[in-house]
Amino acid sequence: MKKLILITILTPIISFSQTYYDGALNFQNNIRSFYDLNELKYDSLLSVSAQEWANHLVKGNDGILEFSDNDKGELIYYYKKRENVRIEDYFLDASIGWVVEYDEEETFKQVVCEKCEFVGFGISENETYIYVVANYDKLYE
Repeated sequence: MKKLILITILTPIISFSQTYYDGALNFQNNIRSFYDLNELKYDSLLSVSAQEWANHLVKGNDGILEFSDNDKGELIYYYKKRENVRIEDYFLDASIGWVVEYDEEETFKQVVCEKCEFVGFGISENETYIYVVANYDKLYE
């Protein structure tokens, strides 16, 4: 009986708990819905490659954005750390930046890539910067 009560209490919490990428994925899918595009789904293998590239970027590349040589779609965002400034959701903030803040049309095109079905995210930091990387299953056309 105790197990049944515990399962009944915890199931809604577990079912509706958010993952680290939910805000970014939901935001990008909301943008995609305005263009009648399919929703992106999270892919753990794309997240592995995004994480590897984020880890690469923090090694001596202060403030330099360089793209990997994979054949996937890729977006990169970075933050310069400031004292007493903390962002609640770096993935969501990066996604908003890719859509709103950048002057480069390519970042927006990647978010609304018609043929893309999957996305994965990675994050890494050094003493000065925090890098966020998103990898998509396809490069926009």
